Amino acid sequence: MGEAIANKALDVCTLAQPYAEHVVAEQGAVYLTDSNSVWGPEAADCVISTKIRTIDSQQDALKAYLRVLQESARAFNEDYEAVLNDLQPVYGVPRPILSVALKRQFPNPVISQTGVSGLRQGAAYLAELGYLKPDVIDAVLDLKYQPA
Repeated sequence: MGEAIANKALDVCTLAQPYAEHVVAEQGAVYLTDSNSVWGPEAADCVISTKIRTIDSQQDALKAYLRVLQESARAFNEDYEAVLNDLQPVYGVPRPILSVALKRQFPNPVISQTGVSGLRQGAAYLAELGYLKPDVIDAVLDLKYQPA
């Protein structure tokens, strides 16, 4: 995508972090908006999906997985430099780009009511454009297994 923008073969694209920051920093692209503006700063940035039968049969494992995500977010907030050390080899982008990018995409593994409102806000915008059905968030979001 970065090369396509630099070569003027592409005018606009949507990228997840840190790849979006890489395109901005190294190819001269410009952010038009970000997920915080559309969905709100407390909205979920990623989604964990599973089948009903997995929820029914693996509740303890799923709860443990969600606790690991919550602990990872805590570590992210408490020792950002250590997180960069761990994630830089995974993402394979220069550390300065990763440092900026991860701050734009803060993990919120436990969705607050403010986060749910942000999801509804973003989904309503997409429903107005005809991409989603109204009230889709309420139809698909199940938070009963997330850690308190």
